Amino acid sequence: MAACLVAELGQQGTDRITQIDIRAGEDADKAARRPKLERVFQIGIGLVASAGGLRSGRRPDGERELGPNVAAGSRDRERMGVVIAERARAAAAELGADAAAEAGSDAADAAADLSAVVLEELGPVGIGALLDVGTGTGRMLEVLGRRAQHAVGVDISAPALKLARTRVHGAGLAHVEFHRGDMYRLPSSDARFDLVNLDRVLAGAERPEAALREAARTLKAGGRLLIVDAWDDFAARDGNPLLLLRRWITAAGLAAQRLLPCELESGHYLIALAARPAAQAGVAA
Repeated sequence: MAACLVAELGQQGTDRITQIDIRAGEDADKAARRPKLERVFQIGIGLVASAGGLRSGRRPDGERELGPNVAAGSRDRERMGVVIAERARAAAAELGADAAAEAGSDAADAAADLSAVVLEELGPVGIGALLDVGTGTGRMLEVLGRRAQHAVGVDISAPALKLARTRVHGAGLAHVEFHRGDMYRLPSSDARFDLVNLDRVLAGAERPEAALREAARTLKAGGRLLIVDAWDDFAARDGNPLLLLRRWITAAGLAAQRLLPCELESGHYLIALAARPAAQAGVAA
C-alpha cells in the first residue's frame, strides 16, 4: 500500500499524509513508528518534486553531473529529464516500501529473502571492488557493500543518490562512494571492478546490450557481473527470458555462469552471474 501511496502523493498533495492509516487496530509499538513513517513519505514527495524540476531542465545547485552532456540540445535534455524523473519516482516508491517494512509489513522479509539468495549465489568469498549500476535507494549496495573492500554506487537521479548516500553511510559503510552517471557511459576507467551489479535496471533499459557492454568494460580480469531483475519484465520483452539474457551476456563478451529463475513471496525474479574472461578484461566495448 505504501509504495502505491508515495507514487500518488505528487498529484494528490501533502494533506494525504495526515490521512494515512497504517493498519486498523495497530498496537502501541507500531503507533510509535508513525511519525517516522510520515516523515519518510514527506521525503518521497521531495523526490518526486525534484524529478519534476529535472524534467524541465533544472538541477539542484552544486550537483556534479557525470556522463554525457545533457545540455547538447533541447531534445536530448528533455529525454534525459524523463529518465531522471522515472528513476526518482522509482526511488520514491522503493522508499515507501521500506517505510512499510519498518511499520511491520512483510516487505522486510521479502527483501531479506532476495538478498539471501543473491549472497548465496555469490558465495562466501569477499567481493573486492564493487560497482552498483542504477543504485536507486542503495538497498542492494547496502547488502553487497558489507563484503566489498571498496564500493561505488552510480545512478542518473540525483535525488535517488542522496537517499542512497544517507541509507548506506547511515549503516556505517563509509567505504562506499556515490557518483551521478549514465549506465551507457559509466564514470569509470577500464578493468576497475571485481563485481558489477545491475539490480532491476536491465529489463527496462532502452539499450540493454549496450548497458551490458559498458558494465563489462569496467570489470577486471575474471571479474563477475551480477544481474537481478523481475522475470515478468524480461518475459514482456521475449517469451524466453533465459535465452534472451544469455544472448545479451554473450554479445557483451561475457561468459554466462548461472541463470537462476527464483520464485519468492515478493515476486518472480531472474538472477544471473557472468564473468569477464581474463584474455578480454579491460577491452572497451
